[in-house]
Amino acid sequence: MGLLDYARPATFKAATFNYVAGPMFQKLSMWDLPAADELAGDVKGLTAVVTGPTSGIGEATAAVLARRGAHVVLACRSRSKGEALAKRLAAEAAAAGAPSPSLEVMQLDLDSLESVRAFVAAWNAAQRPLHLLLNNAGVFNMGVARATTADGFESHMGTNHLAHFLLTLGLLPALRRGAADPAARARLGGARVVNVSSSMLMFGAGLGAGDADPELAAEGSYRSEAAYGRSKLAQVLFARELRRRLARESDADARDAAAAAADAAGGRAGPKWHEVDGVHAEGPPRVQVYAVHPGYVLTDVVRSLPAVVQRAYRLLMSRILLTPEQGARATLFAACSPDAWRASLHTGGFFNADTRPVVLSEAMLDDAAAEWLWDWSARRVKLPHEWNLPAAHVVGAAAPAPQSSL
Repeated sequence: MGLLDYARPATFKAATFNYVAGPMFQKLSMWDLPAADELAGDVKGLTAVVTGPTSGIGEATAAVLARRGAHVVLACRSRSKGEALAKRLAAEAAAAGAPSPSLEVMQLDLDSLESVRAFVAAWNAAQRPLHLLLNNAGVFNMGVARATTADGFESHMGTNHLAHFLLTLGLLPALRRGAADPAARARLGGARVVNVSSSMLMFGAGLGAGDADPELAAEGSYRSEAAYGRSKLAQVLFARELRRRLARESDADARDAAAAAADAAGGRAGPKWHEVDGVHAEGPPRVQVYAVHPGYVLTDVVRSLPAVVQRAYRLLMSRILLTPEQGARATLFAACSPDAWRASLHTGGFFNADTRPVVLSEAMLDDAAAEWLWDWSARRVKLPHEWNLPAAHVVGAAAPAPQSSL
């Protein structure tokens, strides 16, 4: 991205927020936020899959869930790194006199849809339940020329969105099994999916119906910030559309149950409910879906830049940016808090780093764009017909004033 690109009004606004205002002031809004372990709540005995668990926010998320007693599946590209992390977490628990964590390493390379399908097949073949799916893994090749995944997708869109799209829909049977678990139902209201997005989704403007070049393949169109932003906006649009489609499914179940109860009582009274953003507002569906902005976190995001730049970045930004464990708090709140569903009803399921629900701009919550993205993604990954879900239709309702906004 050149200097002239930053002069564009929309790009200048996004860059100012993401590179100046956001990082500088984020800690002011988070000074009273509970520690990550407190936000994880009661997850003892529940099963969580964490993608990208061997560094950064993913590692912190996996460590907290393991300390809280969850069975954590480290879904990682490098099995050796996953096993090293599991060994280290076990050693830390022993040194602290804590119970040995329940950890499992499974290989998952999000650069390859073949690897995603193999992971899904292995999981479903065992008929294992899944309570938490945390789509954390991501790449940001800052300042690097356009690259592609093993399947030919632009690397950001392929790894950050398309692979997680396929993974999530492939694991829906497992999530439904997890949602039927009485413990998960009592503590979480069912199973949950969390997409770890970013406020850099503001760089993704233009993604939607009519976009002839979603992966920025045209000559001269590629910028790493825009590619990353599009992948992060895609994660939010996917979360919103999946919420709507699952709510449609759950609403149908609720209507059938209410009708059966009314018939049994000799009456025909219907259930009392209303819908907001296409979501049943009287209670969560069996599988809840959220997306979060984790905050501006000190990670290895600059690993593609020269070593001197990386050293300067860590030296200068360590006082401003969040630690990975602090950055994991939004994910843990969305994954574990009993308050998450009600708080998210009018936001499309998006939470800020301070765990407050965020009302995004209309362009970022465009139902037509979300439905288009679903269909486009399904074609790109060759989604099996039996994994797909029917489209939802929104029943409008007035939303309350946002508690926070981007």
